[in-house]
Amino acid sequence: MDLQKVYRRTRASQLVPVSSLLALLAFAFEYHYSLSPLLRQGQERVELCRHWNYVNEVNQDHSGATYSTAGLFNQTLVVNLAHSSEQDKREFVDSILESDGETQEARTLGFTQIRCGSYSAELSDSEKRQSREIRRTIETAQLN
Repeated sequence: MDLQKVYRRTRASQLVPVSSLLALLAFAFEYHYSLSPLLRQGQERVELCRHWNYVNEVNQDHSGATYSTAGLFNQTLVVNLAHSSEQDKREFVDSILESDGETQEARTLGFTQIRCGSYSAELSDSEKRQSREIRRTIETAQLN
């Protein structure tokens, strides 16, 4: 009888590590197929911003624009315009949003938002942007 108790205890103690191992394998599988690509893409966006800054420095660009990323998985493009007013920063972001090519390029690179100073905006497709412009026009008309 004592032998059976020892066997049951030994068998139960062997099951705990197996379940822990299965949980660890599930986590590794999830990391490899879901999280790892997102982290790698985020790092690529960081490197891209560094490259843009390097190109500006080599070309002696005097615009004062520097690029960085922020947010979860570095999906926010942060543009710093030195010596610019908030209005200039807002106009800069709006000019990117109005250009289908630049917005599409930023979205293709994985950016979901652009921020310059205290102003930020979602990088959405052209249909959403058109409806946003219509709403802005209506709001402006109502204020006047």
